[in-house]
Amino acid sequence: MNNKRRFGCVLLCFALSMFYLYFVYKTSGNIRAIHSLLNTFNMSVNSGEETQMYPIRSFNDTSNRIESDDDESYALEDDDDDDTYIYFSGIDRKSQSSGAREGPPRDLSGKVRYPWRTDPLCKNYSTAFAKKMPRSFLVSFPRSGNTWVRYLIEGASGIFTGSKYGNSMLVKMGFLGEFISFKSRRTIINKIHSNTRKKVRDFSKVILLIRNPAKSIVSYWNYNNNKKGKKRIFYNVTATSYKKPAFRKFVKNAIGRWTKIASDRLEYSKKLLIVPYEYLLEDPIAQVRRILKFLGVPEDRGRLECLSRHTQGPALGLQRKVDPFTPDLKELMAERVREIQRLLKSRNMDRLPSYPEIPV
Repeated sequence: MNNKRRFGCVLLCFALSMFYLYFVYKTSGNIRAIHSLLNTFNMSVNSGEETQMYPIRSFNDTSNRIESDDDESYALEDDDDDDTYIYFSGIDRKSQSSGAREGPPRDLSGKVRYPWRTDPLCKNYSTAFAKKMPRSFLVSFPRSGNTWVRYLIEGASGIFTGSKYGNSMLVKMGFLGEFISFKSRRTIINKIHSNTRKKVRDFSKVILLIRNPAKSIVSYWNYNNNKKGKKRIFYNVTATSYKKPAFRKFVKNAIGRWTKIASDRLEYSKKLLIVPYEYLLEDPIAQVRRILKFLGVPEDRGRLECLSRHTQGPALGLQRKVDPFTPDLKELMAERVREIQRLLKSRNMDRLPSYPEIPV
């Protein structure tokens, strides 16, 4: 009888401990408290580098699921994404900001990539998945430089970026977060071109990448109309293709989409950073610093120095110097640019740079 009572007491204590662990995890997210409780049962996780603290994964984790464009339904509530996180680069784990709140460490036990392995000074810097990140989006019209921006963010933060779509070629180029569900929150930011409030919530952090529409539209036409299959990003269409009636129709549809992507974010996003592609070309590191500050990621001086040595990243398309637009198409694009300039002014944001092809 005494043994039964003893066993019952042990079982009750274990159940109460597990309930307390679950309560702490769900309410405060205090990883230190969970780690302290786990030590009671001698539980730890070893990453291969040193013992780390990890939050317990939920049983309905969808980290490895690929979702379709229509597989989203959630309310427009606020995200708890104002935390400042400390991320560890693999060679600078001892550098922590004493005043900042410590976020989840990178998952170095999973897939890790070394983007600059041929550079002796930078070969030890790695990119990995995070354990949990606030939901953030990189929104842009297609062919606006979003893949390059993803490369810069990954290099500066050490955290993989994600995508709404899933492109096997990008995985081969090192973007290992390409097929990871953004709902897993293991990526620092997620690329998306579609732009409804259902897909991009009002209170999510959004980086809006804006490029000269004349340049983006030509590049997008080129991408959609050459016949090289998966290698089409490395080839240009013939010059005569711009003279077809289909090109004129394409431009009208594309400039409407370019405008809607920018205007929706300017009207609805509460936490928004505008990154003009042209300013990114002029000084990529300065724009990366703006992005890190916006995302709440402390700067790593060593990473930024290495990134400044390797700013080019993967090339995803040839840029043909061509001006195939008629005067009325240029005026149409100019009016759309003026519309975005007015929205920027209404939010007290800086104007877009001037576009030589589009006299505004």
